[in-house]
Amino acid sequence: MLNIISKSYSDKKVRGPKKVVENLIKGLDILGYPYVINKSLDSCRRLWIHDDNRALRFVSKLKHAKVIA
Repeated sequence: MLNIISKSYSDKKVRGPKKVVENLIKGLDILGYPYVINKSLDSCRRLWIHDDNRALRFVSKLKHAKVIA
């Protein structure tokens, strides 16, 4: 399972960063790959941190996570 961390996901306007997240989600749906959006950093072993600098600071404390930033 992939935990997608994105501040732009909740934006009302669709701009570049939000479009990237939406396309990632579409691709994951096509593949049938499970994901969650903006859950706690330790909820999954795999993290995709899109545009949240604050989350990157806390990732170093996680021992089990694989991060794509």
